Amino acid sequence: MKFKFKKKTRHYWKPHLLFLFSDVILLSRPSSWDLVFKSTDIRYKITWKSDLADLSIDEVSDNQDKELTNAIIIKAPVKSFYVRFNTLTELNDSINLINDAIIEAKKKLRSRNLRTSTTLPAAVWVPDEFQDRCSLCNSSFTFLNRKHHCRKCGSLVCSNCSSKKMIISEISTTYFLKVCTKCWENRFLTP
Repeated sequence: MKFKFKKKTRHYWKPHLLFLFSDVILLSRPSSWDLVFKSTDIRYKITWKSDLADLSIDEVSDNQDKELTNAIIIKAPVKSFYVRFNTLTELNDSINLINDAIIEAKKKLRSRNLRTSTTLPAAVWVPDEFQDRCSLCNSSFTFLNRKHHCRKCGSLVCSNCSSKKMIISEISTTYFLKVCTKCWENRFLTP
């Protein structure tokens, strides 16, 4: 099954395709060259994959930003993100199909006496346009005081509040990633 939607990137909603199989889900985006040269035959590049049994979907509440109308949050161990559909019907059909596929994938694992991952989903980054102040110190973001995302919790923080780095095993076991001071201080308390 294939779904067309827009994925929230750092600054824009960009067109993507989601391919749903019986055990895995793939995210793809149009090839840059095809878009630049306005190709009639657009190719897609796979940018993300997750086992369905490790996936969860959260609906975005109606009281949030208008930009998130017909949107959901796809949560997986390595990456979580917002996706937006053109219509409410597309949104509801997609949620139902993806949730049914997740249930079936988990049933298959249980029937083989296998377990799903116990890894928590990756943090969903707060979109840049949702905040104009640091989540921790409340300082205003400016040209010099830039926005940074904590890789552990997804908060939008200033450079002073994101000066620490640590290994986040759910994302990478070899690279130190930028985290906020709150996550740094709680590094031994939370998984």
